Amino acid sequence: MLKEDLINSGAIKFGDFVLTSGKRSGYYIDIKSAYTDPKILDEIGLEISGMVKSGKIAGMELGSVPILVSVSIKTKRPFVIIRKDDLKHGTRKRYIGSINLNEEIDIIDDVATTGGSIMKAAEIIRNNGGIVKRAICVVDREEGAAEMLKENNIELYSIIKASELR
Repeated sequence: MLKEDLINSGAIKFGDFVLTSGKRSGYYIDIKSAYTDPKILDEIGLEISGMVKSGKIAGMELGSVPILVSVSIKTKRPFVIIRKDDLKHGTRKRYIGSINLNEEIDIIDDVATTGGSIMKAAEIIRNNGGIVKRAICVVDREEGAAEMLKENNIELYSIIKASELR
């Protein structure tokens, strides 16, 4: 049902796009636009809630935040928001929330392409004492993220593979 809702919402766009990874693509998966529909966000939250194993979840700011909130509410798990860039004011922390020593945290992302964003989040969590073994995304574009993350001891799980959307 989620797959159909993503397609029907217009979240799958065809054309010439530059992805966050810098790669060019003939299609774009606009999860951010899709999850502005509360029905789709609820579906995503329900699906991911069933995949979370750790006691806490985390994700990179903006793209994963609505998903983190949805999953947190459904599972009663706390979450951590990872900042993309160094903060120049206030606490200057790279994350919002808490990361405890040896605490296992699952990373959540909207779309995984190369795995770079997930890896960046994992490094910040690990550098602050947390443990990352799993990442969960809405769509795996099947362009190397799973392999790269596996090399870094992170297993990638997804609700949908890009090949299912074409």
